[in-house]
Amino acid sequence: MMGGAGNTGLLMSLGAGYVVLFLANKEKGGLRTLGFIIGVSIILLSSIFIVTHLCFSSRFLCMKGAMKMPQHMQQFSGEAQK
Repeated sequence: MMGGAGNTGLLMSLGAGYVVLFLANKEKGGLRTLGFIIGVSIILLSSIFIVTHLCFSSRFLCMKGAMKMPQHMQQFSGEAQK
């Protein structure tokens, strides 16, 4: 799993995606469209990775039946004894 450096990198990539969108807004034509595509892609991928990291590190979305809890976390939740 990622540590604190991974979280920082993901947050920095969100900021970079915003900067790309901001700079693309100043351009015209095809370069503007390409900038929007790249910026939105960066923001979406970063957001997906952040939510996934939250899910597995803090059991944010890992409810019974919704997602299978990773093996290394089962020992803390009591599911390993079942």
